[in-house]
Amino acid sequence: MSYCTPEEAAQLDSSLDATDDITPEMLQWAAGQVDQYKGRTYVQEVQVTEAVDGEGTPTVQLPHRPVTSVISVLVNNTAQPAATWVFYPDGRLSLQPLPEEFDVGEAVWPVGKQNVSVTYKYGTVDGVRLPADVQFAAAQVTAIIAKYAKMGLLGPGAEDWKVGDVSIKVKANAQLGVAIRETLEDTLGRRPPLIV
Repeated sequence: MSYCTPEEAAQLDSSLDATDDITPEMLQWAAGQVDQYKGRTYVQEVQVTEAVDGEGTPTVQLPHRPVTSVISVLVNNTAQPAATWVFYPDGRLSLQPLPEEFDVGEAVWPVGKQNVSVTYKYGTVDGVRLPADVQFAAAQVTAIIAKYAKMGLLGPGAEDWKVGDVSIKVKANAQLGVAIRETLEDTLGRRPPLIV
């Protein structure tokens, strides 16, 4: 999914042609950059099952946000009753303390590598419009990528930058990363802190 059209990106730089210079991969990559920066996604709601590490704390962080619902939680392949956990839109999944009669000790996720498996939904629910600043930031990042491609700084023999399922080949040039970060900061504000 892209957050802007080729035309919106091309309008930001008169040297770009929406048809010839901007590819679907650039649009997807720009959306991924915005998601990564904002610490959330604006894609239509999707369901995933992902494993995260238990760290001996009451909370684990799910990779995608906003979380709209949690369907199931397995710890070491054992289903956990819904009454034992609560989720938050920012991606936190917290254990709820059980009544004292169960006497199970502190409510923490057991320590382990990828031992907490969560099936959940995340994304934007139908009817929610993409924020204008997000759309504009995606257009700006797309225009930057397209400009670099026109200058021959993208393509074969370049470093692979991957965001989600989309990768872009970028020749080693720190200016591109700086330009994207500054664009996102200017348009979207300072990156929000990750709440864990």
